[in-house]
Amino acid sequence: MGGLEVLVATMNQKDLRKIQEMNIQSDVFFANQAAEYAYQEKEFGKGYKARMLTTPERGVGKNRNKALLYAEGEILLFSDDDMKYYDGYAEKVISAYKELPEADVIIFSFHLTKKGKVCQTIQNKTKRLSLFRSMRYGTCVLSIKKESWLKANIYFSSLFGGGAPYSAGEDSLFIRECFKKKLRIYSHEYILGESSQDSSTWFEGYTKKFFYDKGMLYAALFPKVPRLMCIQFIVRHHEMVGKEMIFSEAIKYMFEGVQYWEKGKA
Repeated sequence: MGGLEVLVATMNQKDLRKIQEMNIQSDVFFANQAAEYAYQEKEFGKGYKARMLTTPERGVGKNRNKALLYAEGEILLFSDDDMKYYDGYAEKVISAYKELPEADVIIFSFHLTKKGKVCQTIQNKTKRLSLFRSMRYGTCVLSIKKESWLKANIYFSSLFGGGAPYSAGEDSLFIRECFKKKLRIYSHEYILGESSQDSSTWFEGYTKKFFYDKGMLYAALFPKVPRLMCIQFIVRHHEMVGKEMIFSEAIKYMFEGVQYWEKGKA
């Protein structure tokens, strides 16, 4: 098994200091969205290579797709710029693919932090995942064999996620496409590092737009049963949702989002 490359979606970076902030110990490509076109490259650490391409485009899906197009590693590990890796992560990721040679995609465990302290551990078992079970994971712990990605020809949606017209969901849509292309997806017990929950680029509370966009996402993810998925979302999150909006309104906005998607207006 060959080398690992981290693909980081980031914004407004002027230099490569994220290498230290994220504790990068492998090759890395930064897809950086700012107000200009620029390119930087340097070697660091034990012969690792860092590259950063800056463009003025917006949208996390576009950013991740750009990183994929420039990727050079045999194993690609997606990341957000608020991730901080633990020492030895590169060797552990490569080892996981040796442990699971049939895996095309591996989703790792991680810690969530607030104000620098671990507040939650997303701990997986090492096993093959079903489609529905895989929906709970974000892109920051998702890895894929480059060869598998090239054969499947999968890209991130530019409609969903930070900086896109509709709220988060580009990661779930990418995973669904992996399943549609028959890629084998596994979770793994190894904890990659820590992801900060101190801020969000898209979540502004349980607003009308939140539910409308969530309805559109479920229509895209589950075209046969989108309304059922909307109802199960409300049921699973009833304690949080009920603090900001009555359930009947939340369902109404979600169904409106489903209908808009089904009419092909997105």
